[in-house]
Amino acid sequence: MELTQKYIEVKEFDVSDTFFDSLHDMGLEEAVIISKAISEGYIELPDDEKISYIIGGVAQFPDEEDIPFSLKFIKIEQDTVMLSDIRIISIDEYLDLINLNLYIKKYDQHTTSNRLEGDSKPSI
Repeated sequence: MELTQKYIEVKEFDVSDTFFDSLHDMGLEEAVIISKAISEGYIELPDDEKISYIIGGVAQFPDEEDIPFSLKFIKIEQDTVMLSDIRIISIDEYLDLINLNLYIKKYDQHTTSNRLEGDSKPSI
């Protein structure tokens, strides 16, 4: 039985002018915090025939309410992905994307959720 790859990790991506325009319209503080959330997250897209995906993320603002956002990715080639748009979304839309497993994960979430059996620390 042959195993097939279900997801591809997005480490680098091209960025469209539309994305920069949308980020610019949000304001400097929001743009910086959202950009940090994107760069520090673990992004994986399903490895299938679809060309575009929308994934969700959350920007954590100090002393303020967190802001959920969505990113639109377009697969140009197998190894080339373009970040084409960003927008602020409701918490309900973000939760829908989580249910579809289309959200930016933190590196610690990814590494702890994908441990192999027997790879945990023994309890004392």
